[in-house]
Amino acid sequence: MKCLPEGDLTKYVDTPLPRETVQNISNQTLEGLKVMHQEEIAHRNIKPQNLGSNLRVLCCRSRFQPKAPPFTSQCQPLSYGALEVLGLDSNSQSSGYTSPVDIWSVGCVIYELLVGQNLFSSWDQITRYYFGKRPFPRDGLGWLSLY
Repeated sequence: MKCLPEGDLTKYVDTPLPRETVQNISNQTLEGLKVMHQEEIAHRNIKPQNLGSNLRVLCCRSRFQPKAPPFTSQCQPLSYGALEVLGLDSNSQSSGYTSPVDIWSVGCVIYELLVGQNLFSSWDQITRYYFGKRPFPRDGLGWLSLY
């Protein structure tokens, strides 16, 4: 299915983008997710390939029912999957998850657009971070200022 005829964000992930550009992408993506989540739609597969050049969340969305059990299937790649989707969140009351996993994935995409590399690119990196054996990789973000 060609739902992104204008291309996607994968062409921008190898080189850090200017902060203002990433802010624009982030704002538009989060606005799109806000609308989807208000309509009880979880995207569940946020990654650069699914964010089009028109910066809208477009592909692979799934509707969920408010009283239905949470999702349980893993549908996100390792680099963008939230801890509960990957089965690491032992504090979760169940092995399921809902729309907040989209926010983790957006954070991973934002990091990648700012730094030019994945936040976590291996299972070892994710598990070491989750179990407190690896700090959050802030090194690539040192150039950012809060103002």
